[in-house]
Amino acid sequence: MSYMSIRYLIIAGPIGVGKSTLTQRIHEEMGFVPQYEEPDKNPYIEDFYASQYQEKAFETQLSFLGQRLHHCRHIQARLNQGSRVVQDRSIYEDCHIFTAHHYQQGLISERDFQTYQYLYQGMIDFLPQPDLIVYLSAPVDHLLARISERGRDYEQEISAAYLTDLNTLYTQWYARARRKGLPILELPTERLSAEQVFQTLKAHVSSTSLSA
Repeated sequence: MSYMSIRYLIIAGPIGVGKSTLTQRIHEEMGFVPQYEEPDKNPYIEDFYASQYQEKAFETQLSFLGQRLHHCRHIQARLNQGSRVVQDRSIYEDCHIFTAHHYQQGLISERDFQTYQYLYQGMIDFLPQPDLIVYLSAPVDHLLARISERGRDYEQEISAAYLTDLNTLYTQWYARARRKGLPILELPTERLSAEQVFQTLKAHVSSTSLSA
Protein backbone atom coordinates (compact mmCIF):
# COMPACT_ATOMS: atom_id res chain seq x y z
CA MET A 1 0.00 0.00 0.00
CA SER A 2 1.31 3.44 -0.90
CA TYR A 3 0.80 6.46 1.35
CA MET A 4 2.93 8.83 -0.69
CA SER A 5 0.32 11.58 -1.17
CA ILE A 6 0.58 12.24 2.58
CA ARG A 7 4.20 12.96 3.35
CA TYR A 8 3.96 15.14 6.44
CA LEU A 9 1.52 14.04 9.12
CA ILE A 10 0.91 15.76 12.48
CA ILE A 11 -0.60 14.01 15.48
CA ALA A 12 -2.24 16.64 17.70
CA GLY A 13 -4.14 16.48 20.96
CA PRO A 14 -4.08 17.15 24.68
CA ILE A 15 -1.68 15.77 27.26
CA GLY A 16 -2.13 12.02 27.75
CA VAL A 17 -4.36 11.37 24.73
CA GLY A 18 -1.98 8.88 23.08
CA LYS A 19 -0.06 10.93 20.51
CA SER A 20 3.31 9.25 21.07
CA THR A 21 1.78 5.76 20.97
CA LEU A 22 0.11 6.49 17.64
CA THR A 23 3.24 8.15 16.28
CA GLN A 24 5.28 5.05 17.10
CA ARG A 25 2.75 2.77 15.43
CA ILE A 26 2.69 4.91 12.27
CA HIS A 27 6.47 4.72 12.20
CA GLU A 28 6.55 0.94 12.63
CA GLU A 29 3.66 0.00 10.35
CA MET A 30 3.59 2.73 7.70
CA GLY A 31 7.26 3.71 7.41
CA PHE A 32 7.00 7.36 8.47
CA VAL A 33 10.04 8.89 10.14
CA PRO A 34 8.94 9.94 13.66
CA GLN A 35 9.57 13.34 15.22
CA TYR A 36 8.65 13.05 18.88
CA GLU A 37 7.84 15.80 21.30
CA GLU A 38 10.58 16.16 23.92
CA PRO A 39 9.00 17.73 27.02
CA ASP A 40 11.69 16.34 29.29
CA LYS A 41 14.22 18.56 27.51
CA ASN A 42 12.33 21.72 28.46
CA PRO A 43 14.26 23.13 31.44
CA TYR A 44 11.24 25.03 32.79
CA ILE A 45 8.44 22.48 32.63
CA GLU A 46 8.94 20.89 36.04
CA ASP A 47 8.88 24.31 37.72
CA PHE A 48 5.77 25.23 35.76
CA TYR A 49 3.76 22.21 36.88
CA ALA A 50 5.16 22.21 40.42
CA SER A 51 4.00 25.80 40.88
CA GLN A 52 0.47 24.88 39.75
CA TYR A 53 1.04 26.93 36.56
CA GLN A 54 1.89 30.11 38.47
CA GLU A 55 5.57 30.32 37.49
CA LYS A 56 7.65 30.03 34.32
CA ALA A 57 4.71 29.95 31.90
CA PHE A 58 6.32 32.27 29.36
CA GLU A 59 9.74 30.63 29.66
CA THR A 60 8.17 27.20 29.22
CA GLN A 61 6.38 28.21 26.03
CA LEU A 62 9.39 30.06 24.64
CA SER A 63 11.52 26.96 25.17
CA PHE A 64 8.93 24.81 23.40
CA LEU A 65 8.80 27.31 20.53
CA GLY A 66 12.54 26.99 20.05
CA GLN A 67 12.37 23.20 20.31
CA ARG A 68 9.58 23.03 17.76
CA LEU A 69 11.50 25.26 15.35
CA HIS A 70 14.46 22.88 15.48
CA HIS A 71 12.10 19.96 14.94
CA CYS A 72 10.61 21.65 11.87
CA ARG A 73 14.06 22.18 10.41
CA HIS A 74 14.77 18.47 10.83
CA ILE A 75 11.39 17.62 9.31
CA GLN A 76 12.05 19.81 6.28
CA ALA A 77 15.42 18.14 5.78
CA ARG A 78 13.76 14.71 5.91
CA LEU A 79 11.08 15.79 3.44
CA ASN A 80 13.74 17.13 1.10
CA GLN A 81 15.38 13.70 1.21
CA GLY A 82 12.12 12.06 0.12
CA SER A 83 11.09 10.70 3.52
CA ARG A 84 7.62 10.79 5.00
CA VAL A 85 7.40 12.27 8.50
CA VAL A 86 4.96 11.97 11.40
CA GLN A 87 5.22 14.60 14.14
CA ASP A 88 4.08 14.19 17.74
CA ARG A 89 2.48 17.58 18.61
CA SER A 90 2.88 20.72 16.53
CA ILE A 91 3.94 24.33 16.76
CA TYR A 92 0.29 25.28 16.09
CA GLU A 93 -0.76 23.76 19.40
CA ASP A 94 2.03 25.53 21.25
CA CYS A 95 0.66 28.85 20.05
CA HIS A 96 -3.10 28.40 19.82
CA ILE A 97 -3.63 26.08 22.80
CA PHE A 98 -0.95 26.34 25.47
CA THR A 99 0.34 29.89 25.05
CA ALA A 100 -3.21 31.13 24.49
CA HIS A 101 -4.35 29.40 27.68
CA HIS A 102 -1.55 30.89 29.77
CA TYR A 103 -2.29 34.34 28.42
CA GLN A 104 -6.03 34.04 29.03
CA GLN A 105 -5.38 32.91 32.60
CA GLY A 106 -3.04 35.82 33.29
CA LEU A 107 0.02 33.57 33.53
CA ILE A 108 1.69 35.36 30.60
CA SER A 109 1.67 39.15 30.47
CA GLU A 110 0.43 41.17 27.51
CA ARG A 111 4.00 42.19 26.69
CA ASP A 112 5.30 38.63 26.81
CA PHE A 113 2.34 37.35 24.80
CA GLN A 114 2.95 39.92 22.06
CA THR A 115 6.64 38.98 22.03
CA TYR A 116 5.72 35.33 21.58
CA GLN A 117 3.26 36.16 18.79
CA TYR A 118 5.88 38.28 17.04
CA LEU A 119 8.32 35.35 17.04
CA TYR A 120 5.67 32.83 16.02
CA GLN A 121 4.30 34.91 13.15
CA GLY A 122 7.82 35.63 11.94
CA MET A 123 8.64 31.95 11.50
CA ILE A 124 5.37 30.20 10.68
CA ASP A 125 5.35 30.92 6.92
CA PHE A 126 8.82 29.39 6.56
CA LEU A 127 7.92 26.06 8.15
CA PRO A 128 6.79 22.92 6.28
CA GLN A 129 3.01 22.63 5.93
CA PRO A 130 1.37 19.35 6.96
CA ASP A 131 -0.61 17.27 4.50
CA LEU A 132 -2.85 16.06 7.33
CA ILE A 133 -3.37 16.95 11.00
CA VAL A 134 -4.92 14.19 13.11
CA TYR A 135 -6.57 15.59 16.23
CA LEU A 136 -6.95 12.97 18.97
CA SER A 137 -9.63 14.00 21.46
CA ALA A 138 -10.66 12.54 24.83
CA PRO A 139 -12.61 13.61 27.91
CA VAL A 140 -10.71 14.80 30.96
CA ASP A 141 -11.21 11.66 33.06
CA HIS A 142 -9.57 9.56 30.36
CA LEU A 143 -6.67 11.98 30.08
CA LEU A 144 -6.10 11.93 33.85
CA ALA A 145 -6.12 8.13 33.89
CA ARG A 146 -3.57 7.93 31.07
CA ILE A 147 -1.34 10.58 32.68
CA SER A 148 -1.37 8.56 35.90
CA GLU A 149 -0.58 5.34 34.03
CA ARG A 150 2.50 6.65 32.26
CA GLY A 151 3.89 8.03 35.50
CA ARG A 152 5.89 11.13 34.59
CA ASP A 153 6.52 12.71 37.99
CA TYR A 154 6.03 16.34 36.95
CA GLU A 155 2.76 15.51 35.16
CA GLN A 156 1.13 14.21 38.34
CA GLU A 157 0.54 17.84 39.32
CA ILE A 158 -1.75 18.40 36.31
CA SER A 159 -5.29 19.24 37.39
CA ALA A 160 -8.65 18.37 35.87
CA ALA A 161 -9.42 22.10 35.57
CA TYR A 162 -6.27 22.66 33.50
CA LEU A 163 -7.13 19.80 31.15
CA THR A 164 -10.70 21.07 30.84
CA ASP A 165 -9.39 24.48 29.75
CA LEU A 166 -7.08 22.86 27.21
CA ASN A 167 -9.87 20.68 25.82
CA THR A 168 -12.02 23.78 25.29
CA LEU A 169 -9.21 25.48 23.38
CA TYR A 170 -8.58 22.35 21.32
CA THR A 171 -12.27 22.20 20.36
CA GLN A 172 -12.18 25.85 19.28
CA TRP A 173 -8.92 25.36 17.36
CA TYR A 174 -10.33 22.33 15.54
CA ALA A 175 -13.48 24.24 14.58
CA ARG A 176 -11.44 27.17 13.22
CA ALA A 177 -9.25 24.79 11.22
CA ARG A 178 -12.32 23.15 9.70
CA ARG A 179 -13.80 26.53 8.75
CA LYS A 180 -10.54 27.46 7.06
CA GLY A 181 -10.54 24.23 5.08
CA LEU A 182 -7.32 22.94 6.62
CA PRO A 183 -6.58 19.20 6.29
CA ILE A 184 -7.60 18.09 9.80
CA LEU A 185 -9.26 14.91 11.02
CA GLU A 186 -10.67 14.36 14.52
CA LEU A 187 -10.45 10.88 16.08
CA PRO A 188 -12.33 10.68 19.41
CA THR A 189 -10.35 8.15 21.46
CA GLU A 190 -12.77 7.63 24.37
CA ARG A 191 -14.45 4.62 22.79
CA LEU A 192 -11.55 3.42 20.65
CA SER A 193 -8.59 1.26 21.58
CA ALA A 194 -5.12 2.28 20.44
CA GLU A 195 -5.39 -0.37 17.73
CA GLN A 196 -8.74 0.98 16.52
CA VAL A 197 -7.36 4.52 16.42
CA PHE A 198 -4.45 3.35 14.29
CA GLN A 199 -6.61 1.31 11.92
CA THR A 200 -9.05 4.21 11.47
CA LEU A 201 -6.20 6.57 10.64
CA LYS A 202 -4.56 4.03 8.33
CA ALA A 203 -7.81 3.58 6.41
CA HIS A 204 -8.21 7.36 6.05
CA VAL A 205 -4.63 7.82 4.85
CA SER A 206 -5.02 4.92 2.41
CA SER A 207 -8.24 6.31 0.93
CA THR A 208 -6.69 9.78 0.64
CA SER A 209 -3.66 8.36 -1.15
CA LEU A 210 -5.73 6.26 -3.53
CA SER A 211 -7.91 9.22 -4.50
CA ALA A 212 -4.96 11.58 -5.02
